[in-house]
Amino acid sequence: MISDTQLGAIEQAADEARQHVRDHLAAYGCTLDDNYSCLFDPDITLQAAVGLITGGPVEPCPNLIRRDERLAGVLEWVGITPFIYYEAYDLVVRQRFSIAHELGHFRLHAQQREHCQCAHAAVDPQDSDDEPLATAPRFEREADAFAAAFLMPQALLRADVAQFGRCVAFLAARYQVSEPAMRRRLRRLGL
Repeated sequence: MISDTQLGAIEQAADEARQHVRDHLAAYGCTLDDNYSCLFDPDITLQAAVGLITGGPVEPCPNLIRRDERLAGVLEWVGITPFIYYEAYDLVVRQRFSIAHELGHFRLHAQQREHCQCAHAAVDPQDSDDEPLATAPRFEREADAFAAAFLMPQALLRADVAQFGRCVAFLAARYQVSEPAMRRRLRRLGL
């Protein structure tokens, strides 16, 4: 389990990462909406936003496999450059979560690169409603918490629940995440 103190730090790291993207894009006269779409340039996507944070490429990879294991995403370092790869054939909501998960490793665990090299396996906690996170390694649980906070910002989600209600399907579509990921985020925030 992740402590409330650690969850608070993860929420803050996700907020800082989003602000970093906004600051970079503002320098070019571009505004980012909450789903990481550039309002003036439709080619700016989550991948580009994450690339601004890491300084490295974020690329799809068909049939992503490392050490004979099928993966949803992976963060690899080539020298000092981080590379994020995600499974090209996954659903878009899963790709987004995988990219944000690997960004979580970058932001939270870059000092421990041996853990950043670990794989985000294809059996992804976001695929089901149960909480397999309790048995996952600490670094993986933290990266998943970061991904949830990055893609579903607490303040925005609270405001949306107050305005639109708790319809999981609606909120999942609004934030471009899976319904199980949205359910877990709502539970974690006590919503």
